[in-house]
Amino acid sequence: MKTLGLLLLLLAALPGQAAMEFVQLTDPHVFDKKRPLEAVQSKAAFKACIERINELHTNSAPANRFSFVALTGDIGLDSLTDAANTRQGLDEFRTLIAGSAVKTWLFVPGNNDLDGEFPTSIGKYHRFISTLSNDLSASMRIIDLCPSGGSPTNSRSRTFSLTDNGVTYDFLGFDNASFKNENTGEQAKRFAGQQVQNVVNLVTELASTTGDFAYVLYHIPEIDDPYYARTAPESVMEKRRVEKRIAGDPWLYSAWTVSPVVRQAWEKVTNEPRVMALIAGHFHSSDRRVYENLDWLKTTNYSLQSTAKLMIAPPISCKLQTGPGHTARGFRTYVAERSGKLIPTTHWLQGIQFEPESPTRRVP
Repeated sequence: MKTLGLLLLLLAALPGQAAMEFVQLTDPHVFDKKRPLEAVQSKAAFKACIERINELHTNSAPANRFSFVALTGDIGLDSLTDAANTRQGLDEFRTLIAGSAVKTWLFVPGNNDLDGEFPTSIGKYHRFISTLSNDLSASMRIIDLCPSGGSPTNSRSRTFSLTDNGVTYDFLGFDNASFKNENTGEQAKRFAGQQVQNVVNLVTELASTTGDFAYVLYHIPEIDDPYYARTAPESVMEKRRVEKRIAGDPWLYSAWTVSPVVRQAWEKVTNEPRVMALIAGHFHSSDRRVYENLDWLKTTNYSLQSTAKLMIAPPISCKLQTGPGHTARGFRTYVAERSGKLIPTTHWLQGIQFEPESPTRRVP
């Protein structure tokens, strides 16, 4: 009996198995023809993020801490307008991420990776990621979670699965890069069919997965855009009311301007019990509370299935954040518990220096 008790004590003293961890980067805007000076600063910030991730990855216990990096849109591909600057942009971006100590990177597109936010221009993103993957194939895994869907306007959803300590986590990409629709009702109506198809592609992929838990990586969250909900002048909001009426979209402050059929299709994703988190980016608010909780929302009747699962990382880019005082920029790391719950930590960037880490509050 004493031997059994001693054995139990020894087992209790052994370190627990390390949890699966990953990184989310979003909105680096390393290319920006409208704001070239900001693009230089954003590129430097992107490099600083990679260097900080390298430190966390290699100097932490255990070493090789992160399973992958996910970049949830807005590289800035809309600023690459011809073959010459696209090749130059590829070379620059390849050089930046080739320095990453984490060798698996997942990608989904953002609205600033499209021309005019038209889904018909998604081929530019597909070609960029495909070429990047080929260029780095000897040293890295570059995975497009929204590969070509066989037509010039659609993306498929792809799953990246990891099994850790007997638990399988499925990470699915969702192309909703066009869901802002340049904030115009006519564009929302024009592309409603393609946008519904992208949701259907996600639903189909989700049904085909067999992991214990699922997580959706995408760009534009469906909730209030903090600009429209908090700071937009009345003249902007009056125009927005007109465009939303044209689209038939009653969600005035939402970052999505889409036809109602798109939101109806999306509910099949948010209502799926196995989907544990909706992981997005897109916002550029300099108020850190926007990324820590959702108590700032002006709209109060979003689905709890959606808001309870939504996690929005701050941008890397300095876009709209060049004023004095604290900014809301950086990246996020996640620990995946065996229950499927994600524990986020935001790493805040001030200039190109990082502040001490603190767990991210989450108040749905």
